[in-house]
Amino acid sequence: MIKMNPFFEIKAKLAKFPQLKLIEGENNLIIYPVDETGFKIEYIDHGENYTVKFEEWEQSFITDEFKSSLNCLGFGLSKFCRLKVYSKKGLDFKWEMESYIDGNWKQNSSKMIPNNKFWQRTKVRILSNNLMQ
Repeated sequence: MIKMNPFFEIKAKLAKFPQLKLIEGENNLIIYPVDETGFKIEYIDHGENYTVKFEEWEQSFITDEFKSSLNCLGFGLSKFCRLKVYSKKGLDFKWEMESYIDGNWKQNSSKMIPNNKFWQRTKVRILSNNLMQ
C-alpha cells in the first residue's frame, strides 16, 4: 500500500485560504490562526500514525485512518469546533474540545496538565477558527 503525502494534500485543500499561515517541518505542518480568537493546529506524521493537535489537545490516528485525520484537521478549522482553554496566572493547563451539535456545544474530550496554582482564579478563553462551514 502506498502511503499518501499528508502535507501535500493538506496544503492543496488549504490553498483557498490564503490568510492562513502554514509552516512545514520535516514531519509536521503547523497552521496558525488568523487572529487571537482562533487556535493553532498541528498535523504530525509519525510514519506509523498521525497526530492532530489543537493547541495542546490531541488525537492520534493509525495510518489506515489517514482520511479521518484529515477530517479532524478540517473540523478544527470549522465553525462547528471550538476549544475552551483554562488558565491560571497566564499559564494554560486545560483544553476542552467541543462540537456544535443540534444547537448546543458538547464537550468531546479534554487534556489537562498539572497546575500548582490551584488557589488562583481560573480564566477561560473560548477559541474557534470559523474558516470552514
